[in-house]
Amino acid sequence: MKKKTVQPAANRGVEEEADLVRCCYRVWCFFPILASIFTLSYLLLSPSCYEPIYPLDWTFDQNGRRIHRISFFGDSLILFPDEGYQFIRHILEKLGADYPGIAFDAFDKGNGGDQIRHLYKRVSNDVLQYSPDAIVMYWDSDATDISNPDSPELVTNYVTTLDAVVQALVATTPASRVAVAGPNLFGELPVGRNGRDQILMRYEGINEHITSKYGATFLRMREAFLAALPSDYDKQSGYLTLDGEHPNQRGSYIEEHVFYTWLKQVYAPFAGCIFKAHDRCYGVNGLSPWLPNQKSNKTYNLPEVINS
Repeated sequence: MKKKTVQPAANRGVEEEADLVRCCYRVWCFFPILASIFTLSYLLLSPSCYEPIYPLDWTFDQNGRRIHRISFFGDSLILFPDEGYQFIRHILEKLGADYPGIAFDAFDKGNGGDQIRHLYKRVSNDVLQYSPDAIVMYWDSDATDISNPDSPELVTNYVTTLDAVVQALVATTPASRVAVAGPNLFGELPVGRNGRDQILMRYEGINEHITSKYGATFLRMREAFLAALPSDYDKQSGYLTLDGEHPNQRGSYIEEHVFYTWLKQVYAPFAGCIFKAHDRCYGVNGLSPWLPNQKSNKTYNLPEVINS
């Protein structure tokens, strides 16, 4: 049987002191690791850490939802249906139902008779200064209101001015959120029997080319109207328009549907998000899909154009 060795009292004190030193050393060594784990856990679990730094021009509603503003910019093709049939309000209501976590607002900047030279002059005050989240530009006055819209000089000026306007829009709002539409109808007879069909097709081609050049979306509104006309319709107006150009209630619904469908795609990144406050979006990588660095600088100097 092995005898138990009894340490002298003095030795026991030294051993106990050494054990205490070793214990403190272990705690001291592992403390930074524990502190790091605690800090990392806090950063990952705290919702406030997902809060981006918002630009000063962002605003929020009473529920903490960021207000997304949409600009409708153009001539009477926007002004008339909005005043007569409230098509912009209907679009916002549909978007609000699709994305309840977002607050939507819009402004109607349609001005009857405005040609591209007029839009050029007021784009800064009526669109750019608001830094909208999405832009719809829709007009046709250059192809319908001018006596000789196919003259080479007018077409050249039109191309140059439209290029400057679209360039300004995509410099303020990302091109994926900018849409251009028009011209539309100028008579409801079958294609080829209306007086300006060829001119409308030419201007539509110009608009699509310049829109595509800057990566924005061209909405084929004219084709949408033509597809809705009965093949045997033989009147200048009445089915989709009041006067062959400006939409009646049926035509306004087509415009509403085209614009709403595009805007629904624009806001698709917000689908399935639950907004707790201030645009936080849980469900899309834990973050808002539109962070501030995706927003362009709103200050933009329009280039000089010919005979603007």
